[in-house]
Amino acid sequence: MKKASIFIFLFASIILIGMVTYPAAAGKKKPSIAEMKKWKVPMDDPRPYIQNGFYKHFLSDEQYMAFVYDVPSMKQAWSEIVGFKAPEVVGKIAPEIKPGKYSYKDKQIFPGLKELMPEYFYEMFDKPGPPVAGKFSEIIIIPTRQYYYSLPVAMATKKHDGQTKLDDAGYIIDSSYSAGYPFPRPSGNFKAQQILYNMLKRYLPWENSFSISVLNGYDKNLRRDMVDACSDALEIRLSGRVQMAPIGWFDKRAADQGEETASIYFFQAPRDQYGNISNIITYISPEKLDSSLMYLASLRRVRKMTSTDTQDAFGGTDADQDSGHIGGFAQKMSPNIYPMDYKVLEEREYLVPAHSLDGSPYIDSESGEFKLLEFERRPVWVVEAKELDKNYIYSRRVVFLDRETLVSFMSMNYDQQGRLYRTALNTRSFLPDMGMFLIGVTALTDHIDQHTTVGTALSVPIHGLNRNDIAMGSLLRRSTK
Repeated sequence: MKKASIFIFLFASIILIGMVTYPAAAGKKKPSIAEMKKWKVPMDDPRPYIQNGFYKHFLSDEQYMAFVYDVPSMKQAWSEIVGFKAPEVVGKIAPEIKPGKYSYKDKQIFPGLKELMPEYFYEMFDKPGPPVAGKFSEIIIIPTRQYYYSLPVAMATKKHDGQTKLDDAGYIIDSSYSAGYPFPRPSGNFKAQQILYNMLKRYLPWENSFSISVLNGYDKNLRRDMVDACSDALEIRLSGRVQMAPIGWFDKRAADQGEETASIYFFQAPRDQYGNISNIITYISPEKLDSSLMYLASLRRVRKMTSTDTQDAFGGTDADQDSGHIGGFAQKMSPNIYPMDYKVLEEREYLVPAHSLDGSPYIDSESGEFKLLEFERRPVWVVEAKELDKNYIYSRRVVFLDRETLVSFMSMNYDQQGRLYRTALNTRSFLPDMGMFLIGVTALTDHIDQHTTVGTALSVPIHGLNRNDIAMGSLLRRSTK
Protein backbone atom coordinates (compact mmCIF):
# COMPACT_ATOMS: atom_id res chain seq x y z
CA MET A 1 0.00 0.00 0.00
CA LYS A 2 2.84 2.35 0.81
CA LYS A 3 4.52 1.82 -2.57
CA ALA A 4 1.23 2.28 -4.40
CA SER A 5 0.63 5.59 -2.66
CA ILE A 6 4.14 6.73 -3.57
CA PHE A 7 3.56 6.11 -7.25
CA ILE A 8 0.10 7.73 -7.13
CA PHE A 9 1.80 10.79 -5.66
CA LEU A 10 4.52 10.73 -8.31
CA PHE A 11 1.99 10.28 -11.10
CA ALA A 12 0.02 13.25 -9.80
CA SER A 13 3.23 15.26 -9.66
CA ILE A 14 3.93 14.51 -13.31
CA ILE A 15 0.44 15.61 -14.32
CA LEU A 16 0.89 18.90 -12.49
CA ILE A 17 4.35 19.45 -13.90
CA GLY A 18 3.13 18.44 -17.35
CA MET A 19 0.81 21.43 -17.34
CA VAL A 20 3.92 23.57 -17.95
CA THR A 21 6.16 21.03 -19.62
CA TYR A 22 5.38 21.77 -23.25
CA PRO A 23 4.63 25.50 -23.67
CA ALA A 24 3.18 26.40 -27.05
CA ALA A 25 5.60 29.31 -27.31
CA ALA A 26 8.65 27.06 -27.06
CA GLY A 27 9.91 27.06 -30.65
CA LYS A 28 13.07 25.67 -32.14
CA LYS A 29 16.27 27.31 -31.05
CA LYS A 30 19.36 25.61 -32.39
CA PRO A 31 22.46 27.35 -31.07
CA SER A 32 25.53 27.79 -33.20
CA ILE A 33 28.67 25.77 -32.64
CA ALA A 34 30.49 28.98 -31.79
CA GLU A 35 27.94 29.75 -29.07
CA MET A 36 28.34 26.31 -27.50
CA LYS A 37 32.13 26.42 -27.64
CA LYS A 38 32.07 29.55 -25.49
CA TRP A 39 31.21 27.27 -22.57
CA LYS A 40 33.61 24.40 -23.19
CA VAL A 41 36.19 23.65 -25.87
CA PRO A 42 37.37 20.09 -26.49
CA MET A 43 40.97 20.33 -25.37
CA ASP A 44 42.78 21.87 -22.40
CA ASP A 45 39.59 23.33 -20.92
CA PRO A 46 38.81 22.48 -17.27
CA ARG A 47 35.88 24.88 -17.03
CA PRO A 48 32.89 23.26 -15.23
CA TYR A 49 30.41 24.16 -17.96
CA ILE A 50 27.47 22.43 -16.28
CA GLN A 51 28.09 24.12 -12.96
CA ASN A 52 28.45 27.42 -14.81
CA GLY A 53 24.87 27.24 -16.11
CA PHE A 54 25.27 25.91 -19.66
CA TYR A 55 21.76 24.48 -20.00
CA LYS A 56 19.92 27.32 -18.37
CA HIS A 57 21.60 29.66 -20.85
CA PHE A 58 20.17 27.84 -23.89
CA LEU A 59 16.66 27.40 -22.48
CA SER A 60 14.02 29.88 -21.43
CA ASP A 61 13.07 29.77 -17.75
CA GLU A 62 9.83 28.03 -18.70
CA GLN A 63 11.61 25.45 -20.85
CA TYR A 64 14.22 24.77 -18.19
CA MET A 65 11.65 24.27 -15.43
CA ALA A 66 9.78 21.82 -17.65
CA PHE A 67 12.69 19.39 -17.27
CA VAL A 68 13.14 19.81 -13.51
CA TYR A 69 11.60 17.40 -11.00
CA ASP A 70 11.70 16.80 -7.27
CA VAL A 71 15.00 15.03 -6.55
CA PRO A 72 13.84 12.91 -3.55
CA SER A 73 10.87 11.69 -5.61
CA MET A 74 13.13 10.73 -8.52
CA LYS A 75 15.52 8.88 -6.21
CA GLN A 76 12.72 6.99 -4.49
CA ALA A 77 10.92 6.07 -7.71
CA TRP A 78 14.01 4.74 -9.47
CA SER A 79 15.32 2.75 -6.50
CA GLU A 80 11.96 0.96 -6.29
CA ILE A 81 12.05 0.21 -10.01
CA VAL A 82 15.54 -1.33 -10.10
CA GLY A 83 15.29 -2.73 -6.57
CA PHE A 84 18.34 -1.11 -4.93
CA LYS A 85 20.42 2.01 -4.41
CA ALA A 86 23.99 1.76 -5.67
CA PRO A 87 25.69 3.00 -2.46
CA GLU A 88 24.06 0.11 -0.56
CA VAL A 89 25.39 -2.71 -2.78
CA VAL A 90 29.07 -1.81 -3.19
CA GLY A 91 32.09 -1.63 -0.90
CA LYS A 92 32.78 -5.33 -0.47
CA ILE A 93 35.70 -5.69 -2.91
CA ALA A 94 39.04 -4.21 -1.79
CA PRO A 95 37.41 -2.18 1.03
CA GLU A 96 40.80 -0.67 1.85
CA ILE A 97 40.49 1.54 -1.26
CA LYS A 98 38.93 4.66 0.20
CA PRO A 99 37.80 7.94 -1.39
CA GLY A 100 40.68 10.27 -2.15
CA LYS A 101 43.22 11.24 -4.80
CA TYR A 102 45.33 8.48 -6.39
CA SER A 103 48.23 8.52 -8.86
CA TYR A 104 49.20 5.67 -11.16
CA LYS A 105 52.24 5.29 -8.90
CA ASP A 106 49.87 4.27 -6.10
CA LYS A 107 49.11 1.02 -7.93
CA GLN A 108 52.22 -0.39 -6.24
CA ILE A 109 51.03 0.78 -2.81
CA PHE A 110 47.39 -0.33 -3.18
CA PRO A 111 47.23 -3.74 -4.91
CA GLY A 112 43.47 -3.71 -4.32
CA LEU A 113 43.14 -1.27 -7.23
CA LYS A 114 43.89 -4.12 -9.62
CA GLU A 115 41.07 -6.19 -8.18
CA LEU A 116 38.66 -3.29 -8.11
CA MET A 117 39.19 -1.83 -11.60
CA PRO A 118 38.34 -3.51 -14.91
CA GLU A 119 41.57 -4.81 -16.41
CA TYR A 120 41.51 -2.34 -19.29
CA PHE A 121 40.98 0.62 -16.94
CA TYR A 122 43.80 -0.60 -14.76
CA GLU A 123 46.14 -0.62 -17.77
CA MET A 124 45.03 2.85 -18.86
CA PHE A 125 45.59 4.19 -15.33
CA ASP A 126 49.19 4.98 -16.18
CA LYS A 127 51.67 7.64 -17.18
CA PRO A 128 50.60 9.14 -20.52
CA GLY A 129 52.64 8.02 -23.47
CA PRO A 130 52.65 5.91 -26.67
CA PRO A 131 51.14 3.95 -28.23
CA VAL A 132 47.59 5.15 -27.39
CA ALA A 133 45.92 8.25 -26.01
CA GLY A 134 43.07 8.25 -23.48
CA LYS A 135 45.12 7.34 -20.43
CA PHE A 136 44.71 8.93 -16.98
CA SER A 137 47.65 9.30 -14.61
CA GLU A 138 45.61 10.65 -11.68
CA ILE A 139 42.08 10.01 -10.45
CA ILE A 140 39.86 11.14 -7.60
CA ILE A 141 37.82 8.37 -6.00
CA ILE A 142 34.52 9.65 -4.62
CA PRO A 143 31.84 7.94 -2.51
CA THR A 144 29.31 6.03 -4.62
CA ARG A 145 26.28 8.10 -5.59
CA GLN A 146 22.73 7.04 -6.32
CA TYR A 147 21.71 7.85 -9.89
CA TYR A 148 18.17 7.96 -11.25
CA TYR A 149 16.01 9.05 -14.15
CA SER A 150 13.41 11.78 -14.51
CA LEU A 151 9.91 11.08 -13.26
CA PRO A 152 8.41 10.61 -16.75
CA VAL A 153 11.00 7.93 -17.57
CA ALA A 154 10.47 6.26 -14.18
CA MET A 155 6.69 6.30 -14.49
CA ALA A 156 6.74 4.90 -18.03
CA THR A 157 9.10 2.13 -16.89
CA LYS A 158 6.84 1.33 -13.93
CA LYS A 159 3.64 1.46 -15.98
CA HIS A 160 4.91 -0.93 -18.66
CA ASP A 161 6.99 -3.21 -16.43
CA GLY A 162 6.49 -6.80 -17.56
CA GLN A 163 4.77 -5.78 -20.79
CA THR A 164 7.73 -6.11 -23.20
CA LYS A 165 8.08 -9.69 -24.42
CA LEU A 166 10.84 -11.68 -26.06
CA ASP A 167 10.27 -14.53 -28.50
CA ASP A 168 11.52 -18.09 -28.00
CA ALA A 169 15.00 -17.08 -29.17
CA GLY A 170 15.20 -14.05 -26.86
CA TYR A 171 14.49 -11.32 -29.41
CA ILE A 172 12.05 -8.51 -28.79
CA ILE A 173 8.47 -8.74 -30.03
CA ASP A 174 8.29 -5.21 -31.36
CA SER A 175 4.55 -4.73 -30.80
CA SER A 176 4.94 -5.44 -27.06
CA TYR A 177 7.17 -2.43 -26.27
CA SER A 178 5.58 0.94 -25.46
CA ALA A 179 7.87 3.21 -23.41
CA GLY A 180 10.36 3.38 -20.57
CA TYR A 181 13.11 0.84 -19.92
CA PRO A 182 11.76 -2.56 -21.01
CA PHE A 183 13.64 -4.73 -18.48
CA PRO A 184 14.52 -2.75 -15.32
CA ARG A 185 15.31 -6.01 -13.45
CA PRO A 186 16.77 -8.38 -16.05
CA SER A 187 16.45 -12.07 -15.22
CA GLY A 188 15.92 -15.53 -16.65
CA ASN A 189 17.39 -17.37 -19.62
CA PHE A 190 17.61 -14.23 -21.74
CA LYS A 191 19.04 -11.94 -19.10
CA ALA A 192 21.98 -10.84 -21.27
CA GLN A 193 19.66 -9.84 -24.11
CA GLN A 194 17.38 -7.96 -21.74
CA ILE A 195 20.37 -5.99 -20.45
CA LEU A 196 21.41 -5.01 -23.98
CA TYR A 197 17.85 -4.09 -24.97
CA ASN A 198 17.83 -1.60 -22.09
CA MET A 199 20.97 -0.08 -23.59
CA LEU A 200 19.46 0.17 -27.07
CA LYS A 201 16.30 1.82 -25.73
CA ARG A 202 18.13 4.19 -23.41
CA TYR A 203 16.87 7.66 -22.52
CA LEU A 204 19.99 9.70 -23.28
CA PRO A 205 20.06 12.63 -23.16
CA TRP A 206 16.79 14.29 -24.33
CA GLU A 207 14.19 13.01 -26.76
CA ASN A 208 15.00 15.88 -29.14
CA SER A 209 18.60 17.00 -28.84
CA PHE A 210 21.14 19.08 -30.70
CA SER A 211 24.78 18.33 -30.05
CA ILE A 212 28.23 19.20 -31.24
CA SER A 213 31.13 16.76 -31.12
CA VAL A 214 34.75 17.77 -31.48
CA LEU A 215 37.24 14.95 -32.01
CA ASN A 216 41.02 14.74 -32.16
CA GLY A 217 43.07 11.82 -33.44
CA TYR A 218 46.43 10.50 -32.21
CA ASP A 219 48.74 8.09 -33.98
CA LYS A 220 50.94 5.53 -32.20
CA ASN A 221 53.54 8.23 -31.47
CA LEU A 222 50.86 10.50 -29.93
CA ARG A 223 51.16 12.88 -32.84
CA ARG A 224 47.86 14.56 -33.56
CA ASP A 225 46.84 13.61 -37.08
CA MET A 226 43.29 14.92 -36.78
CA VAL A 227 42.73 18.30 -35.14
CA ASP A 228 39.31 19.51 -33.96
CA ALA A 229 37.19 17.46 -36.35
CA CYS A 230 33.74 18.89 -35.72
CA SER A 231 30.20 17.77 -36.45
CA ASP A 232 26.78 18.85 -35.29
CA ALA A 233 23.83 16.53 -34.94
CA LEU A 234 20.11 16.32 -34.39
CA GLU A 235 19.01 13.16 -32.60
CA ILE A 236 15.34 12.30 -32.10
CA ARG A 237 13.60 9.49 -30.28
CA LEU A 238 10.75 8.38 -32.55
CA SER A 239 8.98 5.89 -30.23
CA GLY A 240 8.35 5.61 -26.51
CA ARG A 241 8.52 9.37 -25.99
CA VAL A 242 7.62 10.43 -22.45
CA GLN A 243 9.17 13.86 -21.85
CA MET A 244 8.87 16.09 -24.91
CA ALA A 245 5.91 16.62 -27.21
CA PRO A 246 4.69 14.68 -29.04
CA ILE A 247 4.27 11.93 -26.45
CA GLY A 248 4.38 8.32 -27.66
CA TRP A 249 5.20 8.21 -31.38
CA PHE A 250 6.95 11.16 -32.99
CA ASP A 251 4.56 11.09 -35.95
CA LYS A 252 2.33 8.77 -37.97
CA ARG A 253 5.19 7.62 -40.19
CA ALA A 254 7.20 6.50 -37.16
CA ALA A 255 4.21 4.50 -35.89
CA ASP A 256 3.41 2.95 -39.27
CA GLN A 257 7.01 1.93 -39.98
CA GLY A 258 8.07 1.07 -36.43
CA GLU A 259 10.87 3.64 -36.36
CA GLU A 260 12.83 3.89 -33.14
CA THR A 261 15.40 6.69 -33.50
CA ALA A 262 16.59 9.17 -36.11
CA SER A 263 19.91 10.96 -36.19
CA ILE A 264 21.48 13.24 -38.73
CA TYR A 265 25.11 14.37 -38.54
CA PHE A 266 26.57 17.28 -40.48
CA PHE A 267 30.38 17.26 -40.72
CA GLN A 268 31.88 20.73 -40.28
CA ALA A 269 35.61 20.07 -40.10
CA PRO A 270 38.24 19.22 -41.21
CA ARG A 271 37.74 20.96 -44.52
CA ASP A 272 37.86 17.77 -46.60
CA GLN A 273 34.90 16.42 -44.58
CA TYR A 274 32.80 19.59 -44.71
CA GLY A 275 29.31 19.05 -46.06
CA ASN A 276 29.30 15.27 -45.61
CA ILE A 277 26.06 14.11 -43.98
CA SER A 278 25.14 10.90 -42.20
CA ASN A 279 21.46 10.04 -41.77
CA ILE A 280 20.49 6.97 -39.69
CA ILE A 281 17.03 5.66 -38.81
CA THR A 282 16.74 2.59 -36.57
CA TYR A 283 13.74 0.27 -36.43
CA ILE A 284 12.26 -1.65 -33.53
CA SER A 285 11.75 -4.91 -35.41
CA PRO A 286 14.67 -7.37 -35.26
CA GLU A 287 13.91 -8.33 -38.87
CA LYS A 288 14.03 -4.83 -40.35
CA LEU A 289 17.38 -3.43 -41.46
CA ASP A 290 18.16 0.03 -40.14
CA SER A 291 18.40 2.78 -42.75
CA SER A 292 21.79 4.45 -43.18
CA LEU A 293 22.44 7.12 -45.82
CA MET A 294 25.61 9.09 -46.43
CA TYR A 295 25.87 12.21 -48.55
CA LEU A 296 29.38 12.69 -49.93
CA ALA A 297 29.85 16.37 -50.69
CA SER A 298 32.84 15.84 -52.97
CA LEU A 299 30.74 13.56 -55.23
CA ARG A 300 27.42 15.33 -54.66
CA ARG A 301 25.84 11.91 -54.26
CA VAL A 302 23.75 10.18 -51.60
CA ARG A 303 24.99 6.66 -50.88
CA LYS A 304 22.90 4.01 -49.19
CA MET A 305 25.16 2.28 -46.69
CA THR A 306 25.18 -1.51 -46.47
CA SER A 307 25.31 -3.63 -43.33
CA THR A 308 29.07 -4.00 -43.90
CA ASP A 309 29.52 -0.21 -43.85
CA THR A 310 28.22 -0.07 -40.29
CA GLN A 311 31.30 -2.02 -39.18
CA ASP A 312 33.84 0.35 -40.72
CA ALA A 313 35.36 3.40 -39.05
CA PHE A 314 34.01 6.63 -40.51
CA GLY A 315 34.94 10.28 -40.85
CA GLY A 316 38.63 9.68 -40.14
CA THR A 317 37.79 8.55 -36.59
CA ASP A 318 37.99 5.21 -34.76
CA ALA A 319 34.20 4.99 -34.39
CA ASP A 320 31.95 2.60 -36.28
CA GLN A 321 28.16 2.74 -36.39
CA ASP A 322 27.60 -0.66 -34.77
CA SER A 323 29.72 0.31 -31.77
CA GLY A 324 28.04 3.68 -31.41
CA HIS A 325 29.63 6.67 -29.72
CA ILE A 326 28.16 6.51 -26.24
CA GLY A 327 29.60 3.41 -24.69
CA GLY A 328 30.17 0.88 -27.39
CA PHE A 329 27.03 -1.06 -28.30
CA ALA A 330 24.61 0.04 -31.02
CA GLN A 331 24.45 -3.13 -33.11
CA LYS A 332 21.02 -4.33 -34.13
CA MET A 333 19.98 -7.46 -32.23
CA SER A 334 18.60 -9.83 -34.81
CA PRO A 335 18.72 -13.63 -35.22
CA ASN A 336 19.09 -13.33 -39.01
CA ILE A 337 20.84 -10.04 -39.74
CA TYR A 338 23.38 -10.20 -36.90
CA PRO A 339 23.20 -13.65 -35.24
CA MET A 340 24.91 -13.68 -31.84
CA ASP A 341 25.18 -15.70 -28.66
CA TYR A 342 24.69 -13.62 -25.51
CA LYS A 343 26.07 -14.30 -22.06
CA VAL A 344 26.42 -12.46 -18.73
CA LEU A 345 30.10 -12.89 -17.81
CA GLU A 346 30.10 -11.00 -14.51
CA GLU A 347 27.82 -9.21 -12.07
CA ARG A 348 29.95 -7.39 -9.53
CA GLU A 349 31.22 -4.00 -8.41
CA TYR A 350 33.95 -2.18 -10.28
CA LEU A 351 35.77 1.12 -9.88
CA VAL A 352 34.88 3.13 -12.98
CA PRO A 353 34.58 6.78 -14.07
CA ALA A 354 31.91 8.64 -12.12
CA HIS A 355 29.29 10.81 -13.76
CA SER A 356 30.50 14.38 -13.45
CA LEU A 357 28.16 16.85 -11.76
CA ASP A 358 30.05 19.94 -12.95
CA GLY A 359 31.42 19.04 -16.40
CA SER A 360 35.05 19.80 -15.57
CA PRO A 361 36.82 16.67 -17.03
CA TYR A 362 38.82 17.49 -20.13
CA ILE A 363 41.53 16.20 -22.47
CA ASP A 364 45.13 17.39 -22.52
CA SER A 365 46.05 18.18 -26.14
CA GLU A 366 49.73 17.31 -25.85
CA SER A 367 49.32 13.81 -24.44
CA GLY A 368 45.67 12.99 -25.12
CA GLU A 369 45.32 12.28 -21.40
CA PHE A 370 42.04 12.52 -19.49
CA LYS A 371 42.19 15.08 -16.69
CA LEU A 372 40.02 15.70 -13.60
CA LEU A 373 38.39 12.28 -13.80
CA GLU A 374 36.45 11.14 -10.77
CA PHE A 375 35.97 7.41 -10.15
CA GLU A 376 33.46 5.59 -8.01
CA ARG A 377 32.44 2.04 -7.14
CA ARG A 378 29.54 0.95 -9.32
CA PRO A 379 27.41 -2.23 -9.59
CA VAL A 380 28.19 -3.57 -13.05
CA TRP A 381 27.10 -6.21 -15.54
CA VAL A 382 29.68 -7.53 -18.01
CA VAL A 383 27.91 -8.97 -21.06
CA GLU A 384 29.43 -10.86 -23.98
CA ALA A 385 27.86 -10.81 -27.44
CA LYS A 386 29.58 -13.50 -29.52
CA GLU A 387 29.24 -12.98 -33.27
CA LEU A 388 28.15 -16.11 -35.17
CA ASP A 389 28.73 -14.59 -38.62
CA LYS A 390 32.36 -15.33 -39.49
CA ASN A 391 32.31 -12.55 -42.08
CA TYR A 392 31.57 -9.92 -39.44
CA ILE A 393 34.50 -7.70 -38.48
CA TYR A 394 34.34 -8.72 -34.79
CA SER A 395 34.32 -12.16 -33.26
CA ARG A 396 32.82 -10.93 -30.01
CA ARG A 397 31.99 -7.84 -27.97
CA VAL A 398 32.36 -7.43 -24.22
CA VAL A 399 30.18 -4.63 -22.87
CA PHE A 400 30.30 -3.11 -19.38
CA LEU A 401 26.94 -1.75 -18.18
CA ASP A 402 25.84 0.00 -15.02
CA ARG A 403 23.15 -1.94 -13.15
CA GLU A 404 21.53 1.21 -11.74
CA THR A 405 21.54 3.41 -14.86
CA LEU A 406 21.08 0.44 -17.25
CA VAL A 407 23.49 1.88 -19.84
CA SER A 408 27.02 0.99 -20.91
CA PHE A 409 30.21 2.93 -20.33
CA MET A 410 32.72 0.75 -22.18
CA SER A 411 32.99 -1.96 -24.79
CA MET A 412 35.88 -4.15 -25.91
CA ASN A 413 35.62 -5.51 -29.43
CA TYR A 414 37.77 -8.42 -30.67
CA ASP A 415 38.62 -9.27 -34.27
CA GLN A 416 38.14 -12.67 -35.88
CA GLN A 417 41.62 -13.70 -34.73
CA GLY A 418 40.68 -13.00 -31.12
CA ARG A 419 42.82 -9.87 -30.84
CA LEU A 420 41.53 -6.79 -29.02
CA TYR A 421 40.60 -4.52 -31.91
CA ARG A 422 38.53 -1.49 -30.90
CA THR A 423 37.56 -0.15 -27.50
CA ALA A 424 35.06 2.58 -26.70
CA LEU A 425 35.36 4.32 -23.34
CA ASN A 426 32.84 6.99 -22.48
CA THR A 427 32.36 9.21 -19.46
CA ARG A 428 29.12 10.97 -18.70
CA SER A 429 27.82 13.96 -16.85
CA PHE A 430 24.69 13.91 -14.70
CA LEU A 431 22.09 16.63 -14.09
CA PRO A 432 20.60 15.87 -10.64
CA ASP A 433 17.62 18.20 -10.95
CA MET A 434 16.62 16.66 -14.30
CA GLY A 435 17.57 13.01 -13.78
CA MET A 436 19.46 13.26 -17.05
CA PHE A 437 22.71 11.71 -18.33
CA LEU A 438 24.90 13.43 -20.91
CA ILE A 439 27.95 12.48 -22.94
CA GLY A 440 31.26 13.70 -21.53
CA VAL A 441 34.79 12.97 -22.73
CA THR A 442 35.32 9.89 -24.89
CA ALA A 443 38.21 7.70 -26.06
CA LEU A 444 37.85 5.40 -29.08
CA THR A 445 40.93 3.26 -29.66
CA ASP A 446 42.03 1.03 -32.53
CA HIS A 447 44.49 -1.37 -30.90
CA ILE A 448 45.57 -2.96 -34.19
CA ASP A 449 46.57 0.30 -35.87
CA GLN A 450 47.37 1.86 -32.48
CA HIS A 451 45.34 4.95 -33.15
CA THR A 452 43.02 6.81 -30.76
CA THR A 453 40.21 9.30 -31.23
CA VAL A 454 39.38 11.41 -28.19
CA GLY A 455 36.67 14.00 -27.97
CA THR A 456 34.05 16.01 -26.14
CA ALA A 457 30.33 16.38 -26.84
CA LEU A 458 27.94 19.12 -25.71
CA SER A 459 24.17 18.66 -26.00
CA VAL A 460 21.05 20.78 -25.52
CA PRO A 461 17.33 19.96 -25.94
CA ILE A 462 15.48 21.31 -28.98
CA HIS A 463 11.72 21.92 -28.97
CA GLY A 464 9.34 21.85 -31.89
CA LEU A 465 11.14 19.59 -34.37
CA ASN A 466 9.32 17.99 -37.27
CA ARG A 467 10.06 15.42 -39.96
CA ASN A 468 11.70 18.00 -42.24
CA ASP A 469 14.34 18.70 -39.60
CA ILE A 470 15.67 15.15 -39.88
CA ALA A 471 15.17 14.71 -43.62
CA MET A 472 18.27 14.33 -45.76
CA GLY A 473 16.90 16.86 -48.26
CA SER A 474 16.87 19.73 -45.79
CA LEU A 475 20.54 19.20 -44.96
CA LEU A 476 21.52 18.77 -48.59
CA ARG A 477 20.30 22.29 -49.20
CA ARG A 478 22.33 23.47 -46.24
CA SER A 479 25.50 21.71 -47.44
CA THR A 480 25.50 23.52 -50.77
CA LYS A 481 25.23 27.00 -49.29
